[in-house]
Amino acid sequence: MQMRGKTTCAVAAALLVVAGCLIPPRGAKAIIDSRIPPVIYLPPVENIWPLTPEEVQTERVREHREAVAPAEDLAAAAGVLPKGYVVCSVKSAGEVHAVIGRLATHDVVPPNLWFCDKDWQMLGEVTGLPQGSEGPYHNYVLELRPHPDGVYWGVIATLEGGASVAQLGFIRLPELTFRPKLRLEGGADLAWRGDRVILSVSLGADPKSSIVELSPESGALKILYQEDASVAGRAPIGHIVLSSDGRRLAFARAPLRSHLEYGLWLLDTATGRCQKAVYDETGLLDCMPIRWDGPDTLVFTHTTERGARVRHTWYRARLKLSADE
Repeated sequence: MQMRGKTTCAVAAALLVVAGCLIPPRGAKAIIDSRIPPVIYLPPVENIWPLTPEEVQTERVREHREAVAPAEDLAAAAGVLPKGYVVCSVKSAGEVHAVIGRLATHDVVPPNLWFCDKDWQMLGEVTGLPQGSEGPYHNYVLELRPHPDGVYWGVIATLEGGASVAQLGFIRLPELTFRPKLRLEGGADLAWRGDRVILSVSLGADPKSSIVELSPESGALKILYQEDASVAGRAPIGHIVLSSDGRRLAFARAPLRSHLEYGLWLLDTATGRCQKAVYDETGLLDCMPIRWDGPDTLVFTHTTERGARVRHTWYRARLKLSADE
């Protein structure tokens, strides 16, 4: 009887702790959908609402065009690549198109990069791209931006021994050789608007997940946000999305307790203030920002798993803007 009483007390105490963890903080509101766990939003957000099926389809088409290329560009690029190569993606900047392609029969071979002029005439293949130190790891051109003196800046992400690495470098026409400028560990996530280049990276001997602003010209780094603890053994900050005015950055962040717990966070790039904005009551979610729809509205997805079933729900979140904005 005594043991049963102790066990009952212990279970009751555990339930109280769990219940306390699930109680939303003051100011939090929830959007209820009986098919998924309630999505809770905090005071940085004024309201959220799910997208209609038609809006979701529009967003998926937009996402594909931005991540890969418009269909007409893919068709044009396919007509200029050497025989046996397929187009992975196309990036256009200024007077050129950068085409990433790979051998159709060799998935493990790193992709190649070619430049074409505005009329899709082949200029040549880029040489000197970074390669993995332990094998033929993949390289990707994440962004490509023209420079006034004719230099095209590219951020190349590659994998080396399973670790994500970002390399910033330039390609000068007509030389078509990648010249590395800066190498960052864990910097595969990128947001670039105008002259602002922002990366998620791991910094320090005891690496901490950080968001930094990078000067392409000098290679200097400015820390905008940094987590308090080491990122060893868990997922870092990811999926960073910069607003069109460069004022706000949305990102997914893994709290310290579990790499499975993600929340949607907002960073004010001018003040460095960082706030949690959206999460669900289970704490087991993948909440990923997709894009900014104006200065105060963010499109994001909320993913839940129940057994083998995965559900993606798309939302818009409207932010509360301060009086000076």
